Parts: sequence; structure tokens; C-alpha cells
Amino acid sequence: MSQSYAESLLSPSGSADDHIPASSTATEIPSNSTGVGTQPAAARKPRVALACKRCKRRKQRCNGARPVCRSCERAGVACAYERTLRPQYPGGKSA
Repeated sequence: MSQSYAESLLSPSGSADDHIPASSTATEIPSNSTGVGTQPAAARKPRVALACKRCKRRKQRCNGARPVCRSCERAGVACAYERTLRPQYPGGKSA
């Protein structure tokens, strides 16, 4: 037997290149003409400080619009925000 065990697993002829198309070689890197990190910073939606009760219950994104958020407006339901009181700490910072 002239082929090693590892070579015989690759292909009957002992070469792994017999069945790999030329377009999928590891040396080719797909080019991106626009570059890395092309998403503008404005594409991300700003984080809403407080979601309405319905959006919290449904675990969906709330746009935080007052008096009625977009989700509740589309559903035609009453939009209610829960009033949360944060404790005041010495130094003026709240946790």
C-alpha cells in the first residue's frame, strides 16, 4: 500500500484538491468594496428609558412616545406607563 491512511481518506487518488472547486480555496478572500464597518452610527435606534406596560408584557421594543407609543397606537389599545420611583442617594446619583 503506497498511500498513508490519512491520504486515502482524502480521496481515492490521495489528493484533496481533486474535489474542491477553484472558487472555494482558502487563499481567496471575498472583497468588499465598501470596507469594514459600513453601517452608519445613526442606523441604531436609541434606547428607550421606559417602555409601556403592554410592550413590557409582550417583550417587544417600545418607542417610548407619549401619550401613546407606536405599538399601542397600531393595536388600538390604551397605552399606560408605570411610574417608577428611584431612590435618591447622597451625592445626587441614582442607582
